[in-house]
Amino acid sequence: MKIIYTKDTFTKNGQIEHHLCELGELPNGYANFLIKKGEVVQDTPENRVKLNAIRQKKLDEYCQELHYAQIDEDNLKDKTFTFYGKATPKGTLVNSITKNDICELLNTPTVDTKMLKTDLIKTFGKHEVIVNRFPGEVKFKIFIDVKQKLD
Repeated sequence: MKIIYTKDTFTKNGQIEHHLCELGELPNGYANFLIKKGEVVQDTPENRVKLNAIRQKKLDEYCQELHYAQIDEDNLKDKTFTFYGKATPKGTLVNSITKNDICELLNTPTVDTKMLKTDLIKTFGKHEVIVNRFPGEVKFKIFIDVKQKLD
């Protein structure tokens, strides 16, 4: 039976085996099994139109997200943000600076903690943070300059 895949399917080791809207041919029994699971539909002109519309929508969303990621890169790349923290009597930072603190400091709703590559910042000085804004496409550095808060 000729079929169309309705979603990306993966092998056991995580590699893409079939893409959304990919055409294929399977034995009738196995094709019917996958149709019931919702992984494929029978290859008909109507199903091709429906799935190509879904594919186009996903492509549009991808392009829009990539565009916003590039805007973030233009606005944030290589910039230094200052964070003021209290010092202990030994001269170290009282509270560590977390990814949440950095996101608040950036004040950008499109960057979240999962996109930041850094450990807890526990010392004063300048620290590099990698922002993986769009995996495989948009990755850039920002800097956090931690200064002592004067009371």
